[in-house]
Amino acid sequence: TGAMHTCALTVAGEVLCRGSQSSLGGRNRQGRTRDGRLGRWVRYRYCGGDPVELGGRQWREQECEAGPRRDEDDALDNCLGGREALPVVGLPDGVISITAGARHNCVLSEEGRVWCWGYNGQGSLGDGTQQNRISPVEVLELPRSSMVSAGDKHTCAVSLTGEAYCWGSNQHGQLGDGTTQSRSRPVQVRNLVAVDQIAAGGQHTCSRVGSNVWCWGGNSSGEIGDGSLEARLLPVQVDGLPPVEEIRLGGGWVY
Repeated sequence: TGAMHTCALTVAGEVLCRGSQSSLGGRNRQGRTRDGRLGRWVRYRYCGGDPVELGGRQWREQECEAGPRRDEDDALDNCLGGREALPVVGLPDGVISITAGARHNCVLSEEGRVWCWGYNGQGSLGDGTQQNRISPVEVLELPRSSMVSAGDKHTCAVSLTGEAYCWGSNQHGQLGDGTTQSRSRPVQVRNLVAVDQIAAGGQHTCSRVGSNVWCWGGNSSGEIGDGSLEARLLPVQVDGLPPVEEIRLGGGWVY
């Protein structure tokens, strides 16, 4: 679940999303209140041109323009016209999990590869750019992974060997590399080994190592759990918790 959209993975391996269209990968930005099969935006010439054959149907171009922005970071395109989504193009075979951030999404394949799409202003897609993507791109330089978690404007994953990696916005230290420099490619979280689980929140990140929880990043509301309100650029252990089996954070929110 993201800030304004929700995605699900069906038992048949299909990805379904609903909510704010800017994060769904559909052909326009009008919100959906019903599940619609995830698609990608396709733009051709402004008008005219031949229809495209796909899935036994004829698809015609849409008129596209820059959409209204909620803030200076919201630069996703707005496509006017039909509300039907095209099938996803570019996802790997064997998607086993999906995670929804505030305005981007990522999936994990059976091979341990991670693919993301949506908002990319601070590099949250991990493809080495800050260009928004309307179809999935593979995260670069990321070891094979066992899980992925999308936050507000950053994303994190756990490698098959138990290291934690993060990329995207690092304004509050949520990447855990000891800096506040945003990254468009994955960087390893420092001082963490044998990571079992990771969860990316709005401006902070937490991981589970065995039955212990470690957090880092923004801490203005005490979300790090170390008894302070000071941002942490490196992981710190959460105080006073009993043994923990699973962690969850609000992707895009402060808790």
